[in-house]
Amino acid sequence: MAETEKEKRYISDVVNLSRMKTECFNLIVSSCGTGKSYFVANYLLEKMPNVKPHEVMFLTSRSMTVDQHTNNEYGEHLSKFNVHDLDTIKRWNDTDNETDSLVDDKIQTMTYDKLIYILRYCNSRYTETLKRIKLIVMDECHVLFSDLFINNIVALQLWIKERIDKNEIYFLGMTATPQILFYNQVAWGIDINQLNSDVLVNYKAKNLICTSYNYIPQLINKHLNGKTIVMCYSVADCYELQKKVPNSVVLISKSNKGYSRKNMEHIREYIIKNDSLPDTTVVDGQKVTVDVLITTSTLREGINLNEDSGIKNVICCIPDELHISQFVGRCRFDIENLIIASEYIHRQNNLTDDYLKACYEQFKSFRIDKTQDGWLKNIKHLLANPRADPIRINFDEESFYEYIRSEWLNIKIIKDEDKDMLLNIAVGCKLFNKKPSDTSFTGLLKKLEGSGKFIIDSGRCIIDGQRYTYKIIKLKE
Repeated sequence: MAETEKEKRYISDVVNLSRMKTECFNLIVSSCGTGKSYFVANYLLEKMPNVKPHEVMFLTSRSMTVDQHTNNEYGEHLSKFNVHDLDTIKRWNDTDNETDSLVDDKIQTMTYDKLIYILRYCNSRYTETLKRIKLIVMDECHVLFSDLFINNIVALQLWIKERIDKNEIYFLGMTATPQILFYNQVAWGIDINQLNSDVLVNYKAKNLICTSYNYIPQLINKHLNGKTIVMCYSVADCYELQKKVPNSVVLISKSNKGYSRKNMEHIREYIIKNDSLPDTTVVDGQKVTVDVLITTSTLREGINLNEDSGIKNVICCIPDELHISQFVGRCRFDIENLIIASEYIHRQNNLTDDYLKACYEQFKSFRIDKTQDGWLKNIKHLLANPRADPIRINFDEESFYEYIRSEWLNIKIIKDEDKDMLLNIAVGCKLFNKKPSDTSFTGLLKKLEGSGKFIIDSGRCIIDGQRYTYKIIKLKE
């Protein structure tokens, strides 16, 4: 049974800021939807009376989060930082108390790259950069190690260590997924001071389904009810999936060269303003119903979605606990299905990050062997019934044969899209020891016959005046 509002607990109920230390990286660990940002906007300065709003920087990982916080939720307490506001930067660098007369009464909030920009290009010749900042709050602080694509993020890691070593400033990190921080702690060379031992979780998933990327279209089109959000590994994967899923739209990062203001801006702005998905949008001049939102890790953080959105299913195609926990955390309510889909093996083999490699190997073991539950332990807190067995769909040769028996026996296979879908699922189930581009539907039929379980019949039919050849898969008696 889902928790009632009275039973839910939030960060403001459990965190004691008197335990903060300047000689450590202070950390709040709490799942999405437990009020971390609300705590910063409404309680932080009350708990730290010696710190003024203009002495605080509030970092978050996505520009959508900044817009959502300052435009809607916390505009009374938070102000969107303008990187061209040289007066504010000078005030942070300066030691002259007279500049306080220029100060407003709001905390400046920004993305991580804005702080990096200040450290690179806005240094003071006569005093230490950001000398007057007393507290830096880092929401989604796992990005320090998970988002290495951010230019000069490693330099920011080093700057944080230098300031902690000088024992002059408070750093307060907040995340639902701290494992990557602890994994890198020794190499980082700092101590982590976790402020709450009791990790809060307010929203959960009823079912956990493990499957492959190739099976997602079949799963959405035939088996899932309600709206669905999907996080893919790449922009190319997003568009490939969109071709196979009706009533689906793609939203990628605004900084990506493939971002289309014409097609995507309405979706982005609607989510920011309404914490929901639009019922329809216009793509290339055509009105499209929005039942499925397909995105990249740009929405791993940065948005909130409410229960009125109608979302029942969350699909994550990046199977490490960080991406899973963060993406499902966009839904600030209990969902029906959390679906984890594996990526192509060649992508996993090309990973260079040791932490992500370890997570992928754990998932790879878990999806094949139920006793290898190290991967599951990291996300069990997201499940309404952590003792329930996950549903495993289409991971090996035998599961593909079971899929054929349940979905495709005695059905005329005519359309190219049906052939492509069967072939994609077969690839995902490792029926071929080749790249997807080296396989064919004819090869798949030979594989089915060679299993000794099926026979293949052929025939001809006429549809709308056109003659077609079809294939039928039958059980071998």
